[in-house]
Amino acid sequence: MKFIGNINEVITDEFIETCKKHAKIYKTYGRTPEQILEQTINGEAVEFLVIKKLGFKAVPFEISEYDAIGKSGEKIEIKHTIKNEKWWTYNPKSYSHFLRNTHKIDKIILCYLNKESGDVFLKFETSADVFEKYSKQSNFNSSFYFNTLIAEKNGDCIIY
Repeated sequence: MKFIGNINEVITDEFIETCKKHAKIYKTYGRTPEQILEQTINGEAVEFLVIKKLGFKAVPFEISEYDAIGKSGEKIEIKHTIKNEKWWTYNPKSYSHFLRNTHKIDKIILCYLNKESGDVFLKFETSADVFEKYSKQSNFNSSFYFNTLIAEKNGDCIIY
């Protein structure tokens, strides 16, 4: 994986106040306000680091379909996980939302956030249609997962 930076460098008091405003917009789905805020802070910090490091342009918070615009105008969705695994899982509700919006996204970047250290690493980069193509439902539960290894083998995904 490719090291991007540390989120602790960007989590200032001003940053947390902005995240509090964002967190109020999210529906809880059974999560506590504290959980929503923690996930918002982590997510926003990861996005901020990736945008800054890779030279993307951040989009306004109200645009929920994607997070950034690349140097050649591509629409980029930045995701993060705290699991250092070879694939990324989606629950069925999130996956159906993703499928409805794939036509609006050109590229997906997934990062790994080490919650203990705050370090952020690039895991993989792919297009939205490739993500959909290599996503399968798990045999063990209702989750969908993106098989990065097969996608990379076929030249459709870059694993860092």
